[in-house]
Amino acid sequence: MTKILGDVGPARYTNGGRVEVKGYYSDGSIALTIIGENGPEATPTICLAPDGPVPPDGCVWLKGWSENEGIPDALEKAGIAQRTGETYFMGPIKAELARLYGVE
Repeated sequence: MTKILGDVGPARYTNGGRVEVKGYYSDGSIALTIIGENGPEATPTICLAPDGPVPPDGCVWLKGWSENEGIPDALEKAGIAQRTGETYFMGPIKAELARLYGVE
């Protein structure tokens, strides 16, 4: 059974859609997907294993660069996630830690 967290509006390269828990990454963290009218639109989460930190329970690392530009903002606006202010840099890009609502 798929866990649906709610609907998210558009971002720069996505029309938005339904946010679902897609599964879990190798480090046990939650993988999200955005499903639009025509299928998957985006994967807003990232796994930082093996070198980066594992997010705390109920949290994810969001990616907001490239095709995911604007998605962290859209997830906050939709009330699906709240960024904590913690970031992790991987070269010139950064992942942002966010707490998910509706996920234990």
